[in-house]
Amino acid sequence: MSNLWTNERYFSTYEEALSLKKSLQLSEKSATMQFKIRRCGIGKNQYVVKSRIDPTLIKAVETVEKQLTNKSLPKKKK
Repeated sequence: MSNLWTNERYFSTYEEALSLKKSLQLSEKSATMQFKIRRCGIGKNQYVVKSRIDPTLIKAVETVEKQLTNKSLPKKKK
């Protein structure tokens, strides 16, 4: 699984970016996502809202998948 940040949308003011960030945090997917606002553009005069899957969740999913894989393997006969 990837730990990369994805650009959600670009804004010319911080207030607009903050508004989107807050609405994303209230959405259903916020429990599994992280959000941040970064400056971007020429002269750093724009703002971008970025998102990614929470890295701790990625680790938990990988652990569960590994456990499920181990349980599904046939047991050796003695």
